[in-house]
Amino acid sequence: ADPILAAAHDDLDNDRFRLAERLLASFTVADLIDASSLVDIADRLWSALRARHPSAFAHRGRVKREAYVSQRLPMGTIVRGQMDLVLEADEGFVIVDHKTYVTDDAQTLAATFAGQLRAYASALEAATSRPVIETLAHLPLSGALVPVR
Repeated sequence: ADPILAAAHDDLDNDRFRLAERLLASFTVADLIDASSLVDIADRLWSALRARHPSAFAHRGRVKREAYVSQRLPMGTIVRGQMDLVLEADEGFVIVDHKTYVTDDAQTLAATFAGQLRAYASALEAATSRPVIETLAHLPLSGALVPVR
C-alpha cells in the first residue's frame, strides 16, 4: 500500500472521528454512543444512499443538509419544516429524515413519520416543479433506512 495514501486516509478518519466526538459532546450524548460508532453509522448511511441513488453523488452540490422548506396550502395555512437531508438525483429528489428512536419494528415506526415526509415532499415539489422520488426514515440506532410512503 502507498504510505502517502494510507496517511491521508488515516488523517481523514481522524478528522471524522474528532468531528464525531465534538458532535457527541455538543449534544451531551457522549455517554450514550461512542465516536467510532457514530462514524460507522454515517458510513452505512452514505453507502446505502450511494447504492440507491448514485446520480445524486455524481456532481457537487446535489446533497443538502438541513434544508428549509415552506408551502402555503390552498386554505392559507403555511407549512414550514427543516428537511434533514435532501439528495438531488437525476430522476428527482430524495428526502431523508433522521430519527433517534430505538425499535425492533422499524417499518411500523417509520410509517408514523409519513405525514411529515409527505408535507416536506409536497412543499419541495411545489417549490421546484421536480418530483420527490423517495422519502426515507433513517433510524441509525436501530440500524435501519426505511422507505416511507
